[in-house]
Amino acid sequence: MSNRAKVILYSLLGIGIFAIVILMYSRKERILEGERNGLEQKIRQLSSELDALRKSERRFVYKSDSLGRVLDPIMQYEALIRANQHRDEAYLAMPWRYGDRVTVLPDSVGGIVSEVILGGNPWSYYVRYKVLLKGGKSIEAYPNQLSAPQ
Repeated sequence: MSNRAKVILYSLLGIGIFAIVILMYSRKERILEGERNGLEQKIRQLSSELDALRKSERRFVYKSDSLGRVLDPIMQYEALIRANQHRDEAYLAMPWRYGDRVTVLPDSVGGIVSEVILGGNPWSYYVRYKVLLKGGKSIEAYPNQLSAPQ
């Protein structure tokens, strides 16, 4: 065999091997693409089944939970209920209550606590008392402006 024939034979052999590698690679890609599509379809199917199960669970819990049915309309007021609880806790810690007789400083005017005003936001708060004075006039005073009647 001549050198030229050997070169042609090796070239054809190399091209054949290269073609086989490319064909195997493209076949592998097609197989992977098919598996990927199958898995994506399975994920969609499982997701829809999961949604159906969650819906069924919500229906079951709603039907079986009589307390939940009673509280469901009230839960929208949960923040208001919590705020009122905090207000009541703060009121219990205050030195003066509704109807207590107090002296308003610095004038030493006597009066009756008609309202306790609690307010603020998450970063600050304030406390004031509304005091009903003689003659029907009312004023707002801070706790440090009040003292026990003499």
